[in-house]
Amino acid sequence: MDASGYEALMAEYAEIERLLYTPAVLRDHRLGRRLRRQMEAMEALVFDGSAQRWDPYDPYDAVIVVEPLREPGEPAPAWPVAPGIVMRSCREHAARLGWRTVPLDGESAVAVHAGESGAGAWSVFKRLGGVHAFFDPYAAPEEPGRADERADERVEVRVWPDDGGPAELPGAPEDWREEVYCRRGPSCGGEPDSAVWITHVPSGRRVRGRDHRRPGKVSAGRANAPRLMRALLLADGVGPGEPAYAYVRPPAEPAGRHALWGPSSFDVERIVSR
Repeated sequence: MDASGYEALMAEYAEIERLLYTPAVLRDHRLGRRLRRQMEAMEALVFDGSAQRWDPYDPYDAVIVVEPLREPGEPAPAWPVAPGIVMRSCREHAARLGWRTVPLDGESAVAVHAGESGAGAWSVFKRLGGVHAFFDPYAAPEEPGRADERADERVEVRVWPDDGGPAELPGAPEDWREEVYCRRGPSCGGEPDSAVWITHVPSGRRVRGRDHRRPGKVSAGRANAPRLMRALLLADGVGPGEPAYAYVRPPAEPAGRHALWGPSSFDVERIVSR
């Protein structure tokens, strides 16, 4: 690390140390944990000289969004199971690490909170991003010899760094539009189901927040949607020259191919350790 890099690192370290004692951080334990992990990582940088490999987002928590994908005109699976497989594996891996998971949009999005010290959740889960194909290992291929190309389900996994700050939307109030959707019927078991959509008007970016335990509670969606939007905008702001860029904008080709069940199914631990 050259002298200018060292000085910049120390200036950032001093600023984080100052922030730790401000009222805003003292009131927000998630933000405080992230800043302490950041200081710990910066201290290691000074001693091992690995600044060139430094991803400033590594101490951050993570938001994981899983969405099913279909080609135009392709029928949707009657009972899609791949999104649930991905989310369950993410929660299980977080639990093995002693980390906490918080659903933000039913079973479609989850926040992963790391501990007081050590790695941030982003540094682990960022390797999951991209399109993952799933196949039924017991189904016969439609064409002989094409079994290894079959995809019965596909999902897109997006992983964004979560700064741990308060769930407040930046900018002016007119930059944001909120829409609340409520429904009740057989598709949701006769119980009320609500979702809060937030749109960032300047960029057109849109996210949805729900509470999977209390689907009819609008206030939970109002708390979760801003967290999703903050993480999305943070990911949008990552530039091409930053180490995190390849993770927030993964290539279009499939990131992995997995069985829907069995030993070759989706396994977060195996993927992130590659």
